[in-house]
Amino acid sequence: MRRVPLGRFAITGRFPSRYSTESLPYESALEGKFLAILDSDVAVKSLATQQPTVVLDLNRKRRKYTPDVLVSWRSDVEWPFGVQTVAFEVKPFQILQAEHSELAPKFRAARQVLKGMGIGFRVITDRSIETPRLANALRMNEARSYRPREEWYNAASAKFRWREEPFELAELTSVLASEGVRPFEAEGFIWHWIARGFIQCDLTRPIIGSTKCIWWMMRTLQSTRPHEKGAGD
Repeated sequence: MRRVPLGRFAITGRFPSRYSTESLPYESALEGKFLAILDSDVAVKSLATQQPTVVLDLNRKRRKYTPDVLVSWRSDVEWPFGVQTVAFEVKPFQILQAEHSELAPKFRAARQVLKGMGIGFRVITDRSIETPRLANALRMNEARSYRPREEWYNAASAKFRWREEPFELAELTSVLASEGVRPFEAEGFIWHWIARGFIQCDLTRPIIGSTKCIWWMMRTLQSTRPHEKGAGD
């Protein structure tokens, strides 16, 4: 594990993740944003930063390399990159372009070494991080601490849990209104349910009243078989 130093120019901090027993150190604001996205993903199993450290052979010289983020997904979900555990290098796209000739050989070598360890490797930039998915993640992480009343959940569940076709969030808002939930409360509770995975929708797009969603119970029935352990990259 590489230690994150305090620097004059880099933005450093610690991220309190629900998928780690300790807060996670990070080296830039962009890394912190990526951690927020990952922490909002209910399919994640574990999350770490600054590991694993590996040794690369670059131009006949041995160099240590440590990825920024290491993520493992649960075995009973579809793995987004085809392998259960993935190491990420987080880089602004502008830097990736400007330093491509220097970075590309290092990243190719890292990919091969990590593949031999059963770990995938990806480079992710601000173009993939600073998107509606980030805005949704921030709302979800904030809403996890909300505590909706059980009768409101029961009313929504009775309405949507066996519905096979997607429903719009505006319809859910109407159901909550019929139970006496005020609009600002309904918004907070809906985000709480999205964060908990009770409501599943396309998080890569802005979440609005016309967003199509499905209740978690029906999604479970429609889901495919889980991956077998040991799937390759």
